[in-house]
Amino acid sequence: MPPVTLSPYPVRSAANSRAARTVLNALGRHPVAAGKQQALLVCGGASIAGVLTRLVTPLAALAQAPLIMPCDERCLPDHHPERNDTALRQMVSASLTITPLWDEAQQAATAESHHIDWASSVAVVSMADDGHIASLFPQRLHRQQDRDWIIVADAPRPPARRISLSADALHKVGHLVVLVFGANKIGPWQRALHNPQDGAILPVCHALQRPLPTAVVVCPQDA
Repeated sequence: MPPVTLSPYPVRSAANSRAARTVLNALGRHPVAAGKQQALLVCGGASIAGVLTRLVTPLAALAQAPLIMPCDERCLPDHHPERNDTALRQMVSASLTITPLWDEAQQAATAESHHIDWASSVAVVSMADDGHIASLFPQRLHRQQDRDWIIVADAPRPPARRISLSADALHKVGHLVVLVFGANKIGPWQRALHNPQDGAILPVCHALQRPLPTAVVVCPQDA
């Protein structure tokens, strides 16, 4: 079985603190390969806010801070209010630099995204009520010719076009933290636990298939 650590908490403040501690511990575990960049890949949405605010001060104090980048992005113009990097910048203010994932001018992933040292990096994803993580949606494309980043052309929610961490990249990132926050997420999460090979229907199952450490923080509280 993959090394999955499950941490249930009744209140969000404790869950946020646990997730933040897990990220910080994971960032220091592996040396960074020469010519590569350690990354902290984070999800968008409300679930990450309480975790990210707890990471601002310790990350800013690091001698060599990781590249902080969304793990998926809406393919929208730079600085668009619905882009994940825009929302993440608002969460951290000027304390940390958020590196874009999507280059609107080039219509492609940014150059920085191709220099990630996956073994030393950490990804934080939030599970939605349909079981999707990043922009890996049920019964949609999750892999594309062993690429780390894939273009999703038919997301079920607008905008339809996204760029996302692929299932292959999800499997090789050094440490993965999955946030299962909210009462409506508990049922889908339980189904994933009972059917861990069903990644096509419940993409969060990709997290349960990893050969590398995965920490799942569960909290039924919505906020």
